[in-house]
Amino acid sequence: MPSEKTRYQSPEDEEDILLAAFNGEKLPQSIRWLDKAKDYCIFATSPEVNKLCSKEGATSKLFARARNVRLIMSNIIPDMADDEKSYCIWYPDTATEVTYRALAQRYPGMRYHVGRACAVAGYSDLYNELQLLPDISIAEEAQDNAESGAVIFESLVGQDTRYAVIDDYTRIVSLTNPKSGVYLNGDTAIRSSLSVARDFKDNISNREHYFDIQEDRFISTEERPGIVRAALDDEHVHLLYSPLPKDLPTTNKDALVIMAAWEGNFERYMRLRRPRRVDGEISAVIRAAYNHTNFAKWLETCLDRVENFEEKERKSPPAGCLCTRHHEQRSLSHHLRHVWRSAACAFLVAGLAPTRTPSESWHGAVRIWLAKSQSPALLQTTKRCSPS
Repeated sequence: MPSEKTRYQSPEDEEDILLAAFNGEKLPQSIRWLDKAKDYCIFATSPEVNKLCSKEGATSKLFARARNVRLIMSNIIPDMADDEKSYCIWYPDTATEVTYRALAQRYPGMRYHVGRACAVAGYSDLYNELQLLPDISIAEEAQDNAESGAVIFESLVGQDTRYAVIDDYTRIVSLTNPKSGVYLNGDTAIRSSLSVARDFKDNISNREHYFDIQEDRFISTEERPGIVRAALDDEHVHLLYSPLPKDLPTTNKDALVIMAAWEGNFERYMRLRRPRRVDGEISAVIRAAYNHTNFAKWLETCLDRVENFEEKERKSPPAGCLCTRHHEQRSLSHHLRHVWRSAACAFLVAGLAPTRTPSESWHGAVRIWLAKSQSPALLQTTKRCSPS
């Protein structure tokens, strides 16, 4: 008989083990899903979790940050090394104003984290005490928290110059040289958007999101769409057909990104696009390259920047899985080959010669083009544009 330690675990057994970890009841043998220490103070201070966080290595530091944020939200300020300081200290709970004030005094490098928490909790007095640069992420957080963050929001948007100190895409706070002259552009993982969750049993949905300020990849026991997949509110539908304001309101920015790409509006697209692609974006870019010659020409000038999406290879769906987004699951390099072919095809139809003509992409574009028309005029254009 196999021992208890080595016996096979059915999917049901593994699910029970992971649920126990999510509920803060017991550590699993495998720690790859352990991200809920921040939700339960007793669990976060247990000997097992403390032992896990004291080990060497990046994974242990990740768990240490989860533990420390739980302590902070429970009004306990822990001893923290720089790589153990939590980024998001305002979700799922907020600490008291006294705790945040003491945290900023003890760790001055976390003043902007505390300022962001003030926008979430409405601690306007403490925010004024911190004397921070007017940061757009704090402004967007206060804008989202209209009920108690209005005072902070008005004080920020009234400033002549605003800064991007906090970067939610990279979880970096630029204390020495922040970017200035910026506006609210929907690049903040506001608290109301953090309710989005992905079922840990769904391997397809457990890929990286462009935001991960909690460092848990939004994994939970159930799926919750959240604001990033919600339809545009009626009050924001006009953003699809009107000039964009300097300061975007709190809305589903992903829908605006897709529409800008779909319509071939490269000015709006460049302003709105995120460092990592959103669902449906590549398909919209390919469609725009096929249908808008100017977009295709612009795409040619910045293809390297588009190619440098901070995007990792995405795994193919498991065997037998019916995934309607298989096109979006492929690697970015795979998509970019088709994007370039689309752009080259648009140049040919317009009688223009692309400046970069890799043979595979060129001939792929020609095949697509000739499949649509065999007219003598088009054949002459092929000869004129063909590389020597």
